[in-house]
Amino acid sequence: MPGFEFNDEEMLANRNDKSRPHFHIRTVQDHEQSDKVGHPVFRDLEYVKIFSPGNQREIPDFRVLPKHIRRWPDHYKAFKEGREVPLDGYPITEWNVITRAMSETLKAIHIRTLEELVTAPDDDLRTIGPAFINIKYKAEKFLKDHGSEQRQIDDLKGQNEELMKRLAVLEDRESRDKEPEPDPVVTAAKIVEIHDSAEPQQEVAAEPEPEPKPKEKPKSTAKAGVKK
Repeated sequence: MPGFEFNDEEMLANRNDKSRPHFHIRTVQDHEQSDKVGHPVFRDLEYVKIFSPGNQREIPDFRVLPKHIRRWPDHYKAFKEGREVPLDGYPITEWNVITRAMSETLKAIHIRTLEELVTAPDDDLRTIGPAFINIKYKAEKFLKDHGSEQRQIDDLKGQNEELMKRLAVLEDRESRDKEPEPDPVVTAAKIVEIHDSAEPQQEVAAEPEPEPKPKEKPKSTAKAGVKK
């Protein structure tokens, strides 16, 4: 963008803590490669637009560098995963102090939350109407009161969590105290049973088989001959 170089970007990063990035893909022509091959060659490159709350005149669009990823790691991760990053702050659309038309006007100058509204320069707010200066100070008071209430809620939540932990410890201790003591007679019987079952059993020697009796010779039934 003319008149906006990387030195200007470094100053922008230090001056505006609420700057919001928009990572996107730009298709650009690779002139060097096009000259080599003799026909147009295009490449998809990662770029990032940097929006500053209230500033509708300067919207720098830079080639993504490692410092951008370090500065906005969650936004870059969401960009790579194809999802939107949730709003960080109180949405102006949910603040019933202003009308819907006013909230749309603020969104047109890149203000989406009350936190972004209170950091917007007064000169930028005057460009959309002097009434928005008063709205800015109302937002500051609302965030201060809302923050005090939120801190009280957080304190109560912390106390409740601590009480629940203590209650869990007491219940665990009480359950251990209620466990019945083992019966010494039953325990001794179990020990004897285990001891008996653990003793090796002696092998019983097999009795020798009886020797077979000798077979008797059969008696002759023939009669003695008579001499003539």
